[in-house]
Amino acid sequence: MHGVRRWERQRLWPDAVAEAFEKYRRFVHQPGRILYGLPGGCCPCCVDYYGLPDDPRAVLHEALTQMAGRKARKLRRMVAELDARFLMRSLPDPWAPAQWPWWRRRCLW
Repeated sequence: MHGVRRWERQRLWPDAVAEAFEKYRRFVHQPGRILYGLPGGCCPCCVDYYGLPDDPRAVLHEALTQMAGRKARKLRRMVAELDARFLMRSLPDPWAPAQWPWWRRRCLW
């Protein structure tokens, strides 16, 4: 995870990817057949005090699109498994704005 930690220090904050992954993992593995709420409990436009995304999937997206190498491939595989579960437990939202990321264009209960 050395490459991940270096990338976090340069782009976000220490342990940002691990925190985001754990939040997203807990969200998609919540009990029941359908998902409730939003990952991180925020709307698509929310940012925290420092202007950073308050959305664990957005943090993972940033890491996945900017990192390279073996650690990035491993993270992509791990996130892809969670994404598959997320897609299986949500429905497309026909009213979501097209500019929102794909995970925000899903209906949750």
